[in-house]
Amino acid sequence: MSEAKIELSYWNIRGLVEPIKVLLEYLGLPYVLHSKTDFEQTLKEKAELIEKGFLFANLPYIKDGDFYLSETVAIMQYVCQKAGRKDMYDSLEDSVRFAELKGVLLDLKSGITTPMYVTANKEDLKAKLLQSKDRLKSKINGIAKLLSTKSFIFDRITFLDFYLVEVVEMILDMEKELSLNILDSHRDVYVSYVAKMYSLPKVADYRKGPAF
Repeated sequence: MSEAKIELSYWNIRGLVEPIKVLLEYLGLPYVLHSKTDFEQTLKEKAELIEKGFLFANLPYIKDGDFYLSETVAIMQYVCQKAGRKDMYDSLEDSVRFAELKGVLLDLKSGITTPMYVTANKEDLKAKLLQSKDRLKSKINGIAKLLSTKSFIFDRITFLDFYLVEVVEMILDMEKELSLNILDSHRDVYVSYVAKMYSLPKVADYRKGPAF
């Protein structure tokens, strides 16, 4: 595969691309971000990519030479592999537990973000988020327990941490903006985790710069 910069494409918003960007910065992999603003043109480009064989073309996606890949979690594992960081994704021995945690984080993200797409105002959003909170309680409690006993969600830092920290920061922002209490007594654990992740080498510099 080409050693040129990874090309990362997404809409001109933070959204699903941020954990990929933070991971790329942490790994020190060179990349260029293509921010899409024209909806019709982007749909046309997507259709062309599918026609060329990139069957699951969707934003965000990466282009690395002639290689294309979509889906946030898949992209995050790929860039870890490209950087030679086998320690940052699952091995044969721990693949089952890793897959379990991946599913938990995807459920947490979905439970928090889905209400945003089906509400008309902030009050309705607050009500639906409180409903989600009840459904997500065991996951929020379980993740907090893991983070209170180890430095990262897995036995070592992995790309899952870069996914999780984005979700946690989103929850903290929503709590503040909507005057909600989602994390309950675990808030301090989550706040400390966010601070630790965003003080990592290269990540802290990235968040202070114009690319953030």
